Amino acid sequence: MKKIPTTLPDLFSFVRRGLIYRSHKLLDPILLPLYRRTIPRKVAAMRRTEHIRVAFVVPELGVWKTERLFAAMLKHPRFCPQIMVVPATEVPKSADAVLQYVQKKGYPYIDLRQRRQSISKAADPHIVFYQKPYDYSLPNRYNFRQIPGALFCFATYGFHTVRLSEVQETPLTEACWQVYFENELTMIESEAVQHRHIGNNVVTGLPMGDDLSRPLSSYPNPWKEMNDGKRRKRIIWAPHHSVAVEGKTDIDYSTFLQYADFMLDMARKTSDTVQWAFKPHPLLRANLEKCWKKEQIDNYYHLWATLPNTQLELGSYQGLFMHSDAMIHDCSSFIVEYMFTKNPVLYLVKNDLHRHTLNSFALQAFLLHEHAEESSKIAHFIDDIVAGHDAMKEEREKYYNEQLMPPGDKTACENIIAAILGE
Repeated sequence: MKKIPTTLPDLFSFVRRGLIYRSHKLLDPILLPLYRRTIPRKVAAMRRTEHIRVAFVVPELGVWKTERLFAAMLKHPRFCPQIMVVPATEVPKSADAVLQYVQKKGYPYIDLRQRRQSISKAADPHIVFYQKPYDYSLPNRYNFRQIPGALFCFATYGFHTVRLSEVQETPLTEACWQVYFENELTMIESEAVQHRHIGNNVVTGLPMGDDLSRPLSSYPNPWKEMNDGKRRKRIIWAPHHSVAVEGKTDIDYSTFLQYADFMLDMARKTSDTVQWAFKPHPLLRANLEKCWKKEQIDNYYHLWATLPNTQLELGSYQGLFMHSDAMIHDCSSFIVEYMFTKNPVLYLVKNDLHRHTLNSFALQAFLLHEHAEESSKIAHFIDDIVAGHDAMKEEREKYYNEQLMPPGDKTACENIIAAILGE
């Protein structure tokens, strides 16, 4: 007799998540204002402490954009930073890559998956940095509500590019002592869509900006060596994850299903002139399962990983960006990030959402992209890259100098450390 699999564990998990969500919705308006009253006392005590314990909660390597701040704190006499390796609810196995990376780098860390402890009990931190501001990105035991004795600081994993209150204003950012911004423009526009102004926004620049502003020689070159030794133009294709959400969300950006076959064909056709890197959003594979079979997904990713002039990139991408010649994408976060390379870039336009959601900081960068609504424009862009044509080079360099450099002739990490210490 065929055994019928039980759904009780899934049902229990579903009900439990719902109860947690509802309890947060009910209790946060009461508890968060009470918590915020304790912040001045916590700040005063922290600044009197000789060695400030800082926990960096890192469930995913690809979106860990405060590593440079972590490294700066390691060298600073006042800080004792540690990495908390925790599971991610969205990418369950991502913590394995985090553990391997921090072990290779020799960073101090605690693998909370092994200890099954809370962050508070394992590290007793004065300050906690999270990667993402959303409750759903971590199991409940690791969210900020479980660490009432700590201060929370937040540097976003992507530049502030959108004017959406659900992105700018979350329970975590409301609990934060300090939330860091690239410049005055992004801070002012963020505050314009926030319902509550609690005075915790600080203009420092972002650590990821520091990470993208180093000399080229400091970035490892992940582009593979070609068999014939010939240097080709290096183009990145970075598709967004929002497939199968047509009209359902404010991040309906993805053009992947429209161009997936075309981009693979272009990679084959340009094998003599272009070297390609397929850099999908970490959530693309999981979302593709809603519309493709697993075999189709595996085969597609495998082709990008194995064709003579292509490669698949799933991890850190700073080196990939800096050693590239151009990029094609439809990701809002990359609109600003790729500007640090000053290279030509093409945006694949699906709809006019960006016109409504981008802030003016990001819209300036968006207008420094080429734009394509059809495959012929993609082909034309590739031809221009191969030929060395770049019509907006000077405008991109001006944007870099005027909008991307942190304030005060210091790095963003230096500014953040000074803000924490009250200097």
